This record gives sequence, C-alpha cells and structure tokens, in this order.
Amino acid sequence: DEWRTVLAAFQMYKAAYGDLKVPSRFVVPGMAPWPEPAWKMKLGQRVAAIRSTGKYVQNNEGRRKILDDMGFLWRLRSPSPGKKLDGIAFEQVYDALKTYREQVQPTGPLDVPANYVVPDCEPWPDSTRGL
Repeated sequence: DEWRTVLAAFQMYKAAYGDLKVPSRFVVPGMAPWPEPAWKMKLGQRVAAIRSTGKYVQNNEGRRKILDDMGFLWRLRSPSPGKKLDGIAFEQVYDALKTYREQVQPTGPLDVPANYVVPDCEPWPDSTRGL
C-alpha cells in the first residue's frame, strides 16, 4: 500500500542522505536503488502532508513511532520566534546567508532556493555546512 511505499522511500532517502530533511520539491528518482513502487513519487509533498494533516499516521501511534525512530522532523520551525530552528542557531543561518551573498548571489534581492544545501567546503563556515 501507499504507506509502505512512502516508508520504503524514507528508508532509502535516509540511507542516501543521512537524515529525513526531505526538501519540499524532492521527487524520488526513477531508478535503482530507490524502491520501484516509489519511483517519481513527490516525496517532499508526502512529508508536507504528514506534517500538516497527519496523512498515513493519524490515529496510528505505531506509524508515528516508526517515523520518530527514523528521525522524522514533525515541525520545520520552533513554535516561538528567537529560538533555534531544529537545533540550528540564528548565527549559523546568518553566516550561511552572508557567505551565500558573497559567493553565490552578490547582487539583487537575496533569493535562496528552498532546497539549497550549504556545500561542505571552503569558504563556507564549518558550522553552516550541510544546512
């Protein structure tokens, strides 16, 4: 069923990327080693549906626990302003944006794609890599 397909895609995503921080626009590649039933699945949209409506997990603590154990992020942001976002300090985000401005987009309105990942190399500050 669809839940099993989503779960298999999550397992492969975690194996490939080390976490379940699935970008909102992420689509499962249509090739091995991704599970064939999940090929071309809009996994980022499934994550959004789980977060916003409880799809697949509503009234099902077993499924919720499975996702918890895998490290699923139920919220993107902390509920109160000024606090850390999923353990990411404001300074880390600021440093990443500052470096992005210098290295990637030196002019115009700052426009960082939602699925952008900070590279794991110089000149990016160590504390920002992988954000």
